[in-house]
Formats: sequence, C-alpha cells, structure tokens
Amino acid sequence: MQYAGVPRDITTSVILKNFDIPERELMNCIKSAYKRKEQFDTFRHSARTATSKTSTSSFKNSPMIPEWIYKEIPEILKPSLILIENERERDLLFLSLLIVVSSVLGDSKTQYGSQDIFAHLYLFVVARAASGKGSMDLARLIAVRLDEYMLKQHMKEKRSTSSIGGEEKVILISNKEDVHSLLIAGNVSSAGLTTDLLLNGGCGLIIETEADTISNSNEQKWGDTSVMLRKAFHHEMISTSRKEESIKIPYPRLGICLAGTPNQLTRLLQSVENGLFSRFIFYLYSTPPVWIDQFSEDKKNLKNEIEV
Repeated sequence: MQYAGVPRDITTSVILKNFDIPERELMNCIKSAYKRKEQFDTFRHSARTATSKTSTSSFKNSPMIPEWIYKEIPEILKPSLILIENERERDLLFLSLLIVVSSVLGDSKTQYGSQDIFAHLYLFVVARAASGKGSMDLARLIAVRLDEYMLKQHMKEKRSTSSIGGEEKVILISNKEDVHSLLIAGNVSSAGLTTDLLLNGGCGLIIETEADTISNSNEQKWGDTSVMLRKAFHHEMISTSRKEESIKIPYPRLGICLAGTPNQLTRLLQSVENGLFSRFIFYLYSTPPVWIDQFSEDKKNLKNEIEV
C-alpha cells in the first residue's frame, strides 16, 4: 500500500494557523519537502515488504555453525557451551561469548592496512519472537560476573581505625574516577556513553536481548548514539566539548551484542547508507513454534551452572 500523503495547500494552511513562523521561511521549507514527494513512504514500504518476506521464509534454511569449529574453540569457552543441547541456541551463546571476550581483550590488536584494529565486534541476532534468543542471556550473565570481578579489582582498599574501641576495620573506598565498568546500558545517552568509555579507559560492552532498548534511546535528542557507534567500530576519536569540560577518547573500543525481531532490526538500522548497518555481523534464522515443557524435572537452571 502506497500512501498519498497530505496535499500541499492543506499542509500550508494548517501550519500557518497553528505556528508563528515567517511565511517566506515556511514556504521555502514546504517547497523543498514537496520536491521530494516521489520518495514519500518508499523506505517504510520496502522495509515492511522485506520484513514480511524474511520473517516467513528466508531464514528457515540459514546454516548453523559447523561442529568442527566447536572442537577447535578455546577450552575456556567449552564448559558453558556444553550446557546447551539445542544446536541453534548453542550458536547464539557461542557468538555472544565471542563479543563478550572481544570486549575484555583490552589493548590486544593487529594491523589491518595502515591502521590498528582491536578485537571488539558488533553482533545482531535476528529472529521472530519466542525463537530461543534467550540463550544469549547466559552470555550477559557471564559479562555481569566479569564486570563484578573487574570492579572488585579496581576498588581501593583503605585501612582505618574505628573510633569505638580502637578496633581495626577494612573500609572499601570507591571514588568516581576509580570505578571501571565493562557493561554499558543500551539506553545510554550520547553523553553517558562518552563518560562510560572514558572511565573505563576507552573500552565497553553493550549487550541487550531487546534491540528496542537502543532504538528507544536513539529516538530521543539526548540519546542519539549512532555516530558514536560508527566511530567506535573503527576506533576513531570520540570527542565532546561542553562549557564545563572537554572530553577526548583517542581509541574507543566497544563491543555490541544485540538480538531482536525483523521489525526491531529495521527500526534500529533504518538505512544501509549511514554505515552502522555494515559494522554488524548478522545471524538470522527462523524456527517453527514448538511447545517446550518448562516444568520438566530434566530442566537445569543454567544460570546456576555457569562458572566464570
């Protein structure tokens, strides 16, 4: 369905009645907009068409990671992957763990062309709702435990003497500049992302099983991080200048792990032309709906089985 849009004369009349805008400026804006009327609705129409096709057929035969790869992976990853019986869900956990691991490698790098390239990667898993994407949450749990470990390593211990009875106690002192956190929230603002990267030496990890978390933030004026995400992928300097302070991050290193439905994909990456699309690794699949008994005695609490 192609929408006709609002006639030009009606648009002009409504704006003039409701907004105090100089008429000449208004007419120039409307004229410019209506010159592009052939583009109206084209992307939304094509995106919906693509979404309806991919969500029903294109992903059904998507391949899974070959078994020989799992035999060659580092031993440190194998205990977590053994817990997953479903092959598709094992793929999701494995790929998510790659993003987590890439985000903690810090200054590990290689040279590609004439530039230094760090290990950090971007991943987007695309599938319809209730397709087993929840297995990625185990990777988030591992990331949380790694984050807790790193926070403890950066906490400063300071001994002081209690004023009551002279008993010696250990007090943990944590100043803002001393706190380092691997994890960055998906709904972070652009200013918040800059600050988080700065506090963690330029490194960070965003891991969200609902891509809308970032989309909702990007639709706010304070939250648009698209440019920063594109720069961080290639480790280009991120800088902000405010009246109070100026921040520069010479080599940002950011890992991103997202999951979402086809509609969530097109909402976050609305155009392939802005460059963010090409930064992601995509894993797309479709599975038939199958009832799984969640109260079976054979079910293990995988979160209790995970060790870091």
